[in-house]
Amino acid sequence: MIDSIICMGANAFRIYLTSRCMNAFFRTEEGSERKMILAFGAFYAVNTFLYLIFNTASINLACNIIGIYLLTFLYPSKIRMKLFVTVVICALNMACDVIVVMLFVDYRDGEMFSQIYQVMIVLLFFACEIIVEKILAYREKQEDIHSMFLLIVPVCSILMLRYMTKEHSSMDHDAVVASIGVLVMNFVVFYLYHLSIKAFSAKCENIILKQNLEAYGNQLEIIARTSDRIKSLRHDMKHHINEIRILAGKNDLEGIREYLSSMEDFLQTPDEAIESGDVEMDSLLNYMLARARKEQIAVQAKVSLSDAGRHSFDMNIILGNLLENAIEAARQTEEKKLTVAIKEEKGVLKIYIENSYNGTLIQKGTRLITTKKEKELHGLGLGSVENIVQKYHGEMEIEKEKNMFSVRVLLYLP
Repeated sequence: MIDSIICMGANAFRIYLTSRCMNAFFRTEEGSERKMILAFGAFYAVNTFLYLIFNTASINLACNIIGIYLLTFLYPSKIRMKLFVTVVICALNMACDVIVVMLFVDYRDGEMFSQIYQVMIVLLFFACEIIVEKILAYREKQEDIHSMFLLIVPVCSILMLRYMTKEHSSMDHDAVVASIGVLVMNFVVFYLYHLSIKAFSAKCENIILKQNLEAYGNQLEIIARTSDRIKSLRHDMKHHINEIRILAGKNDLEGIREYLSSMEDFLQTPDEAIESGDVEMDSLLNYMLARARKEQIAVQAKVSLSDAGRHSFDMNIILGNLLENAIEAARQTEEKKLTVAIKEEKGVLKIYIENSYNGTLIQKGTRLITTKKEKELHGLGLGSVENIVQKYHGEMEIEKEKNMFSVRVLLYLP
């Protein structure tokens, strides 16, 4: 009875790890959580039932291969990718089985062995799943070195269980209780770790959303002030026309030019530096550049877009993060300079941002490490920029010269 309980618990953790492994390979569709829970739950029930009833290696292997392959159809992907993932997951499971059985168990097909060893197999699979996630994250440039510390948990658990089975009988009451506790502990640690990752990602998304809301609010204020100026000009239009008529009667062309120039200056809103026609991008740029001016930073900006409105949320993430870093760096210098140039032609978007900086810059490979307090958020921002550049098959080039720092980004728009 105890062995059956441990078996069901270990298999539940193994199925959960299998789902994590699939999520690392595939992109999940929105709103598919319930369907996935039902599918993985059904696989767990069938797999556990067949193992407890037959306990034959060939049946277990066939059930795993067929079940895992069918589960891959929950994800949108090509058949060859589904076959590849099925082979990888099954191979990892088999390798973990063989390693534990060869090292610790005198096993014959069809015979039952202590489920404490089954817990060891699952914990070894846990370690393998962490490594797989790390490898895939590295390939996508989303390194998270902290996740490697999770390996300590299953490795130490395996060593502890091995010690207990060596010193005591594998069916000893203490060993059984310990194996259940270790299994639960590993599941809780893994689950809480991923909950914390989700919470941190949500925090960063909220920061970006707050920044966008502030940018839109800033743009609405600019529009309101511009509207007030237009209303004022319209109200006094008769006076302006009379003044221009008088100047024209005197044949004073220079006076007319000066008067029209003063009217044009009156309509200009100081904070509206950018008017590209793309509302989202204009909002963000005007907001960020207004922040720069409040820090007494000399700003030069030029934006030229051929197709207003086609620039996605991704572009604003790039601009928001790069400008945030540039303003923070320029604020700490005596020169306080910031140059922004954005140009689009023939489907290619070119972004150039240059700022003064104090020469203090830590670079790790192609990545920059901030000197700001919120290093985690900053690192995530730079990582987001790199990921988006890769998504659009673009290029990013960083240059440092004397006390000037510049970033060039080239994106191929769809």
